[in-house]
Formats: sequence, structure tokens, C-alpha cells
Amino acid sequence: MFQKNNSGQALIIIVLIIALVLTVIAASSYQLTVETKSSKLQEESVRALAAADAGIEVGLQIANTNPNLPPQSYTFASQNILLPGVDAVRSEIFITNTSQSDFVSSMILKDDQFTFYTSDYPSYLNPYNGTLRLFFGSEGAGDCNSRTAPALELTIMYGANNDMERRVVEPCTAGLTIGTTSLPVTSAPVTVGGITYNYQADINMGAFSNAKMMIVRSLFSNTRVRFVAQAGTFPDQGKNIEARAFSISGPSKIVTIFQSLPQIPADFFVTSF
Repeated sequence: MFQKNNSGQALIIIVLIIALVLTVIAASSYQLTVETKSSKLQEESVRALAAADAGIEVGLQIANTNPNLPPQSYTFASQNILLPGVDAVRSEIFITNTSQSDFVSSMILKDDQFTFYTSDYPSYLNPYNGTLRLFFGSEGAGDCNSRTAPALELTIMYGANNDMERRVVEPCTAGLTIGTTSLPVTSAPVTVGGITYNYQADINMGAFSNAKMMIVRSLFSNTRVRFVAQAGTFPDQGKNIEARAFSISGPSKIVTIFQSLPQIPADFFVTSF
């Protein structure tokens, strides 16, 4: 008779089981390590974002305290922004002026307005006397029949007595009839900075003695307005504030805001019932 010897098979099974257990342990350890690193990076990223927000707050305080501040940068360390896990030496706050020849407003909602300063604020000296080219219709050309094509109402404040005059920028031929002077409009789409403006018009600021500001009201549609100086430069329209926060372990965050000069509420000129 022959006896079967299963000891060799049992050894192979034991080795396979041990290998399987070791593989599971290794995979679990790797997954745990990855999740730990991911959680740590997420924590550091949130920390960096909070630090950048703190930098923005300090930047706003600096800009408000010094309205005529020239462009410059500050380290977090110099401003005593000392936060755990944040590199205060590498982290910086940048305060810069807006462009004085090409400026884009924030989104002007329908029936809302944007105050564009044509002379230095708050002294109202050095008025811009050249031609301003206005680009608008950033949210689409719209349609004149359904009256979704945007139009602009311009209120210019000028002179020693703060006189006011209005102009209308109307792309539709059968447009507004409110007793104001209409400016010629060109329907020529122009794309700048990823934004397409469907209309443009020129206004000669030299026709207004010592113009202080131009209040731009958007009619029938939302739009951004791009102001381009055709000769010379116009005054600053506010400050760009950027905070770059670097964590000690690596992650970084950048937060930017635009602080405009004081804006006149739309209700100051328009009353709705």
C-alpha cells in the first residue's frame, strides 16, 4: 500500500496565506500613509488659506490708512502676522495701483452703476481731459427687438459748482428718448483678457471743465465696462491687494481683491417705485 504525504501541500498553503496576509498589511499601511499625507496637506492648505485671508485684512488696513500709498510689498513678518505653520518671511502682501490707461470695472448689474473717477480722489485735481473709449456688452450683444441689448447712461460731474450732464450710449437705433445727448456706438466685438465686448463708444472728457467723475449706469442688461485712455492717463481707480501665504511644509495660497474708490449708490440718482 502507498500512503499519501500531504505535508508538502500544507506548507505551500501556509506560505500562500502568509504572503496574502503580508500583502494585505502592506496595502493597508500604504493606504494609511497616503491618507495621512493627504489629510496633512489638506490641513496645511486650509492653514495657508486662512493666513492669506489674514494678509488681505492687513493689506486693506494699510491701503485705507495710506490712500496715496505707492505700490509696494510687505512680508507677513514685518506686519507681525505670525501664525503657526506659516512661513512669515516668505509670505507677502502686495499693494499695487490700477492701470491708468486701461481699466475694467466690476460687473455692473442691470440698473446699477459704477463710479469712474476722472480726477484724483479726494482732491479732485489733475482731471483727465482726453478721450475715453468705453467698451461694454461683455455678457453678450443682446437684441434690440427684445430690448436685451445693453445701453449706458453716463452722468458727468464737473466744474467748481459740481454741474452735471448726461450722455447716453445706445446701440439700438430706436433707443432711449430722454432728452440727453447720444454718443455714436460701434458694434465691433473686441476680446481682451478673455472677455468679449460687443460695443464701444468714445467720450471726449475735454468737453467738461475740470471733470471729477463719471457715473456709468447699465441699462437693460448686466455688463462690465472697460475704460481705455486714448491720450495720456487717467487717475487711479483703487488698489489691487494680493496676499501670498506659504506654509512651512509646502502648500501655499494666493488671495487677491480689488478695493475701488468710494462708489455712489444707484439710489442717489434713481428712485424706484
